[in-house]
Amino acid sequence: MTTDITLRGDHAVARAGALPDLRPQLQIERLLTDLGPINWRKVLLEKPYVGDLIGSPRAIERLRQDIAEAPDLDLLMQLGQAAAAAIEAKPSRKITATAVALLFDSRARQPANPVTYLSALCSDIFELGFQPAVIAAACQRLRRTTTFIPEIAEVIEVCRKVQREYVATASLCLRAIDCRDAALAAIAQAESAPRASKRSPPRDDTQPGDAEW
Repeated sequence: MTTDITLRGDHAVARAGALPDLRPQLQIERLLTDLGPINWRKVLLEKPYVGDLIGSPRAIERLRQDIAEAPDLDLLMQLGQAAAAAIEAKPSRKITATAVALLFDSRARQPANPVTYLSALCSDIFELGFQPAVIAAACQRLRRTTTFIPEIAEVIEVCRKVQREYVATASLCLRAIDCRDAALAAIAQAESAPRASKRSPPRDDTQPGDAEW
């Protein structure tokens, strides 16, 4: 079994040595774990109409409760920024080889031809342009959810799934923060609006016998 894989041209070469640390590339996965399952429908609050909040403490309280139940804002900001940076990063041969090495070495059973498998897998996922964080996350998920050596097509499919998730996550986090800011602004505007004074009914000054004929 290998402890390191490096790429020379289109070939994967196994050699002894310590593997680089992939924790920076796995930041998004850690943040997703810290946040837990996110109900984006509840996080993406509809922009409230200030007029509906003015004079309605119950509506304001419901909106405050929705804001309070949303995921931690700082974690959302970190997640959105990390996802945006991840999908903008350029492919890395070193990270690709490292992630594949960790996936390969975690298996008790090895492919029939390890050198061919490793070379083809590293070459394919690098040439398809997957970002370092995407490849690291895909290989980590495969290590934790499968007990077999995955087909190259399966690794590529998981990479595509992770990539789609990261693109969506970057957008959703930005929208969620905007929605929260809009909700807080609406509450502040509603609470600072002057209360409408109760208007007296118009006085009828018509005297008996003044009706027009």
